Amino acid sequence: MVCMLICPVWAGSDLHYLIIKNMDKLAESLEGCVEEYFSGKEAQKARGYKCVINSKLSEDSLANLAAWEPAHGPFGFRHPWSQYQQVGAAMRSCAYCIEALHSSSHSEIQAPELMKRHLSEACIKLSSKSSGVLKELSACMESMQSSECLSDMVKEMKEAVEEVKSAMKSLPTQCNNEIGLEKDDDNMVMKRQSLMESMPLVTFVSLLMEISVKVEGVVEAVEKLGSLAEFKPSGSKF
Repeated sequence: MVCMLICPVWAGSDLHYLIIKNMDKLAESLEGCVEEYFSGKEAQKARGYKCVINSKLSEDSLANLAAWEPAHGPFGFRHPWSQYQQVGAAMRSCAYCIEALHSSSHSEIQAPELMKRHLSEACIKLSSKSSGVLKELSACMESMQSSECLSDMVKEMKEAVEEVKSAMKSLPTQCNNEIGLEKDDDNMVMKRQSLMESMPLVTFVSLLMEISVKVEGVVEAVEKLGSLAEFKPSGSKF
């Protein structure tokens, strides 16, 4: 009672900022994984997805406690605390994909550098667009305001996915041209070997595109939270 009256510690507030912090770590982790893969340099931020995966118990506990708290700060009576759990679940679904992406980037079998170079620009762009959406969602939650640019950012993310798909389609031709393969039978073994060598890269890129789908799931969960919690229009003053 003394704690609540003198220096209150609200579970709801803790939950709100835990989700925001994890959202930022998820965005940084995605960027870090892709940077590591194409640069070959370790990025510590790439492991941020682990915090998201390991936070379920904390989120559930805080949500249960928050349901019994009175209105406080920007959180009104019957604030939709349970929806934070749905946001957390959507983030974990994304985090598991990033975990697989991170594992793929550290596989013992790696694609040749010329193949990676062919796809690096499109993949880095996609990771930037996807992480940008996550950062915008984090900002929306922190301000408890809707975003004017979120729909455009999601559209740009989808366009980046199409660019990656286009780059993937031209991968065999591009690589064959770079290593000088002809169409005679003597080189068929080399072509098949080239295809096998590309599989780790195909796996990595497929996971990256799947992450963009998971990010859309996070968007839907946050938008529902915004609707239930009645987030204000962008630029509003409380």
